[in-house]
Amino acid sequence: MKGNPTVAAVLADDLAAYGARRCFGLLGTANFKISHALVEAGVELISARHEGNAACMGDAYAKATGELTLVSVHSGPGLTNALTGIAEAAKSRTPLLVLAGDVPTGAVKSNFYIEQAEMVRSVGAVCERIHTAASAREDTLRAVTRAMRDRQTVVLSLPTDVQDAILPGTLPPLALPPAPDPMHPDPASVRRLADALLSAQRPLVLAGRGAVLSGAEGALTALAERSGALLATSVCGHGLFAGDPWSIGISGGFSSPAADDLIRESDLIIAFGASLTHWTTKRGNLIAPGATVAQIDIDASRLGYQMPVQHAIQADARVTAETLLAELDRRGVDPRQG
Repeated sequence: MKGNPTVAAVLADDLAAYGARRCFGLLGTANFKISHALVEAGVELISARHEGNAACMGDAYAKATGELTLVSVHSGPGLTNALTGIAEAAKSRTPLLVLAGDVPTGAVKSNFYIEQAEMVRSVGAVCERIHTAASAREDTLRAVTRAMRDRQTVVLSLPTDVQDAILPGTLPPLALPPAPDPMHPDPASVRRLADALLSAQRPLVLAGRGAVLSGAEGALTALAERSGALLATSVCGHGLFAGDPWSIGISGGFSSPAADDLIRESDLIIAFGASLTHWTTKRGNLIAPGATVAQIDIDASRLGYQMPVQHAIQADARVTAETLLAELDRRGVDPRQG
């Protein structure tokens, strides 16, 4: 980087070094500098006709690739136009970083001034901000870390005066903290779940987005084959078991009548990375009276949030399925038919 680079140029180089390859956006005066700098840093800028489109494109791309994905919007109406897409990404726990241009620090009389932090939080996203030229790189690293390590949709506010400030020096990008290892389940909880599985006559394995993200397909398929369970997914896990003869497809609003009947007959439903929303359970009508429900999720706040569950395990979906299979092996359980 030649001369005395601006904060925008340095941050763009940092974002590229963190793995950003594509940015979806619509240009305005407040986000032009950062967007131009991203292109100079080798990041592809994909233009949209509306900020809402840009946010939805970024949401879909991040879900499909798992990459650090950027969205760039103007201040004021640029951010408000993007809110629906940001809200969808936030509710889906999409690791998305929205670069929101903002008015110069203290310019509260500007027509483009809004309380970005309050607006962003109101739709469930995380708000971060580059506060000064001296803190901008650390502020950006914090935003990227929350997006990629905590799987959060983060809006990073970029005041234009801070973007334009000179940031001398050629220090390399700050290092992202390493990704944590998958969360392992409590052994006692796995033993109790194995007891429930061996007692069930008509078990069902229900996989959601968490199962997709953890790469649990193989372990869940093996678990179903071992236990005689049927396989189903939430809408967000659709396609995970495509082609498997024991898959009944989607559970919930898009399920078939036959799938509805089979799910209602299940006496044990084990949800791996599925939130068990009213869409997935048809407002609870797919859960038979007396059925046992188990839920596995890395987020403790989601366990039992949508409906009561009898087994709540905070852990990675794939690791839990593998641990449950190992417990069945330890007990010498043979594959069950039907």
